[in-house]
Amino acid sequence: MDTRIDEQYEKSSVNIEHTLISESSEFNDVEFYTVTEKDREEAHSLISSLYEAAKGKRKVRTAKRNEYTHQSSGIIISSWKMNEWDYKKSRVPTQARGLFTRHVDDQYEIVVRGYDKFFNIGEVTDTKWENIFINTKGPYEITVKENGCIIFISGLPNDQIIVTSKHSMGPRVGEVAHAVKGEEWLDKHLEKVGKNKQELARFLYKRKLTAVAELCDDAFEEHVLPYTSDRRGLYLHGINYNISDLKTWPSKYVQEFAKYWGFIPTAFYVKDSAEEVKKFTDDVRKKKLLDGKPIEGFVVRAKFESTDKDFFFKVKYDDPYLMYREWREITKSLLSKGKPKVTYPLSEQYIEWVEGKIHTNPELFSEYTRNRGIIRVRDLFLEQLDQQSYIQTVLTEHQDAKTLIFPVATIGCGDNHQSLTPDNPDYEKVIWKFLKDFEPLDSNNGVDDKIDHVIELEIHNDAKTNLMITIERLCSLLGVQMPSEDDTNTALKQASNYQPSIRKFVSKKGHQKKSTNPSYFMIALELNVSKYISEFFAIHPNVDSRVYEKLIRNKRIPDEHHVTLIHGANISEDRELWEQYKTMCANELPKVKVFINKLVFNEEVMTLVVNNIEPPHVRSTNRVPHVTVGTIDNSVKPFYANEMLEKALIENNNTSDVHVIELDSKLVCDGIIRPVR
Repeated sequence: MDTRIDEQYEKSSVNIEHTLISESSEFNDVEFYTVTEKDREEAHSLISSLYEAAKGKRKVRTAKRNEYTHQSSGIIISSWKMNEWDYKKSRVPTQARGLFTRHVDDQYEIVVRGYDKFFNIGEVTDTKWENIFINTKGPYEITVKENGCIIFISGLPNDQIIVTSKHSMGPRVGEVAHAVKGEEWLDKHLEKVGKNKQELARFLYKRKLTAVAELCDDAFEEHVLPYTSDRRGLYLHGINYNISDLKTWPSKYVQEFAKYWGFIPTAFYVKDSAEEVKKFTDDVRKKKLLDGKPIEGFVVRAKFESTDKDFFFKVKYDDPYLMYREWREITKSLLSKGKPKVTYPLSEQYIEWVEGKIHTNPELFSEYTRNRGIIRVRDLFLEQLDQQSYIQTVLTEHQDAKTLIFPVATIGCGDNHQSLTPDNPDYEKVIWKFLKDFEPLDSNNGVDDKIDHVIELEIHNDAKTNLMITIERLCSLLGVQMPSEDDTNTALKQASNYQPSIRKFVSKKGHQKKSTNPSYFMIALELNVSKYISEFFAIHPNVDSRVYEKLIRNKRIPDEHHVTLIHGANISEDRELWEQYKTMCANELPKVKVFINKLVFNEEVMTLVVNNIEPPHVRSTNRVPHVTVGTIDNSVKPFYANEMLEKALIENNNTSDVHVIELDSKLVCDGIIRPVR
């Protein structure tokens, strides 16, 4: 870089910092933090532990890495994502939610750093008001929680800017990515104040900072609350240091930074005590509005009394925000022919109204599933109801809502089901579907976050231990007295001895009588193939994913997948192997491990190649053992995969339309050998 230009940028950076400090007399004594060598070493150590966490088995892995290439610089960037349910139990290497790193000069460094995961009032022990009163100290900064999507902005070497969403960066296939839209808005904000991305990148990179903003733009994507006209753009609400522990700027400096670079400042309020915070947020809850507008809630920033470390928690409001969001989900459910869930009394009328509009005015919903038209539909409904008078009545009634308690069972923990027994011809299919469709509780998925409290139980505990944990927590939450030990033991005994008085026997009418001889033997895989391949293409954006996307669009990927071992038609050629599998499966279905090392596909079929099976005496009569992921339509039969694989991998007749992709590391999955009749 030209020395004069370099000096000019250096002077510009100094002036920026000076301006931030001198614009208010309150800033005169501010000393900005300087990232130290110790910070760099701690960051390297943290990222090293993330790589280790990402190597674990799929079901116990606590970190997942996606790799991206920063387009203008060519720098390889890793994005780290943790399981949402692991944050509460502190089973993650870092609490950072939004973390991007790179490897340079034999050392890992943090490029982008989001906030630590923070929770709603009462959601975890630290966010109970009684603990907040005791364990935290002020000043308490109450920041308005804008209703959009998170955008991170940071710097790279040579004045390169990096803009990401929570876990990804760069463009997407077939749609505008959040990160791309965020960078478009960044250009607009900077241009408005006569600045450019190179200046901002230099300032952020030199000080190892990440700017944290909320992208709110109804023209791009509607959420629940409206952002139109001059309210659209990037709301800056945080400046974080790119270090292991969360260290963030005070909100007043963030606001000055926002004004200097042209962002929309995020409103905030300062209180001296946690008691004042509670009173302020409770008052807003009662009014249901802030400055005449509904809001999602607040994020409160404080510090732990004992460690002086930053501590965040949120105060979320049900009314009317969550009711509006319920209407959004109801509409999407109705458009997909689903059965919507209803919490609010007014939602029943909304369902009836929307069902009519879908038939009479379908154009209202043409882009609803792409998050456009949400607010317009809602406003039409409210106009019809004369919203101001009616909605206040309904919301007041809803304050007297009852408490709903519901259990979530784990498959295999109950074995008295009225119909799901081995006599059911669909027994095995239903069990596999339960396993494939399993979704963990996720407090950020738009549905599960309506749950106020979760009582987590260990599957290995005996029944009484889990019962006592549940009773103690419920009594605390509901403010009721604990039952006596005699009552508890009596209830447990009654539950343990329960036998259903009615059994539902599923008729086998319509099911063809199964032949006593199998038609073939296979390995049924314990693998969500669609999810695995979806994650593969997300990590490898340079691999052509059009065939996979077409398979998804046309619903050509089945729920279950297998490796064919031998067909009945091949008995004469390999009678010994056929008899071997009959003997193996006679009493108990044997378990095996399947090793996969390639993804191979053309325009008609996609496969995963099996390069090893353990134990080694288990083998397939196919020349290239494989898993058929899916075929493009019904005219392409699964056995066509054999022909493609033999030509490409054995005969080396690999035409340009066949893609052979070596996996980064071998995929190992469990399977069960079973006959198919």
